[in-house]
Amino acid sequence: MSRLRSLFNKLDYHFKNEHLAKEALAHASIIKIKQSTIACERFEFLGDRLLGLIIASYLFENFPQETEGQLAKRHAQLVSSKTIALVMNGIQLKNYIDQELEHNIIPERVISNMGESLIAAIFLDSNYDTVRAIVLALWIPIINAPKLDYQDPKSDLQVYAQQQYNKVPRYHVILQSGTSHQPQFKVSVTLDGGQSAVGTGTSKREAERMAALTLLTDLKIL
Repeated sequence: MSRLRSLFNKLDYHFKNEHLAKEALAHASIIKIKQSTIACERFEFLGDRLLGLIIASYLFENFPQETEGQLAKRHAQLVSSKTIALVMNGIQLKNYIDQELEHNIIPERVISNMGESLIAAIFLDSNYDTVRAIVLALWIPIINAPKLDYQDPKSDLQVYAQQQYNKVPRYHVILQSGTSHQPQFKVSVTLDGGQSAVGTGTSKREAERMAALTLLTDLKIL
């Protein structure tokens, strides 16, 4: 459990029942234990609904001039798998997942599911107000970043790198594994200032995109 304590510090929340956190971070698609499938899916189900409600209520309260359509579009982006994975990569959630996965390559979808599970675990261990405060602390930097194009983070990072160092980011494939039908890539991105991040994906392009998203988060550009 001591390994999870550093995660609790990042969240500024310490579980009363740490087994809830451990259960939430044990994913069937990673550890391949059939009995865990139902439990994992139930955590994800609850976390997904909690996240949706928290973000919807925050948008309703803080964007009074936006139409229903505008709110729906913003909400869909903020609760998407890509955004959840981005937020969870920001707290390095993959380092705390209970897993036995070779090379520590974890697909974006699994990171997203684990983020939802973690939200559910916090709620079950505390209450709605507590989990709402934690979620908003993680999401507000993204909510307040209307100029970021989630579909093209590599371009955002390139603009930043050229403005700061007059050089483009450097991408490097660290690892390629899996089969030809289910490949996995692990890619690093480095700026001339020394800042770097790592991303994973089922294609080189996706891994580069995730690396760029992670570095944008680390640089607090979001």
